[in-house]
Amino acid sequence: MSVISRQLSIGFSHSKTLASIVASTYAYAIGRGISVSSVCALTGLSRFDLLDPEARLPEDIVPLIWTLLCEAYPGECLTLHMASGTSLSYFGALAQCAQHADTLRSALQTFVRYRAILADQLHVDLVESDTEGVLLWHHPMDEIDGGCSTEVTLAMLKRLVQSILGVDYFLVRVEFGQSPHQLSKSYDTYFGALVHFQQPCKALIFR
Repeated sequence: MSVISRQLSIGFSHSKTLASIVASTYAYAIGRGISVSSVCALTGLSRFDLLDPEARLPEDIVPLIWTLLCEAYPGECLTLHMASGTSLSYFGALAQCAQHADTLRSALQTFVRYRAILADQLHVDLVESDTEGVLLWHHPMDEIDGGCSTEVTLAMLKRLVQSILGVDYFLVRVEFGQSPHQLSKSYDTYFGALVHFQQPCKALIFR
């Protein structure tokens, strides 16, 4: 991990994130062959801390784990791989709250309303016009992991909405601020819509 990434992570040590997001990311990293000792050494936490369902851990833990994954598997689309096979319990109780939504907008509003449950510094907003709705998603930790955490979370959110509403194609397009980790076509296939990179905002756009 670079010195710059280590310095950036310091600012997130006092803000917290949901335990299930940390545990899911840690489990994926271990499953992909990242050693327990390397994760513990980088994060300063034990494996019991990382899997504690009651813990609310520092927000830099997840992006730090992603730096290990990206260093170990450069060029792989790890984010979509994780999102495809990870339980929707990634979202903790918010997944259960969203299950009661009967429309796309009400499901997304759950994440706007309770965004701080996912992470203290997470900003989520739903902006609607006559032609489309835009779910804006921003977290400053994207500076640490190159947007991996946001990619996974939005990909997981797409799966959650699919499971709630039973629809596959509800997105018009997707926007990310970073460059793609693999050919953009794999992103288009996963999201069922065109995915644009190096955009000013991270967003899911729907009608």
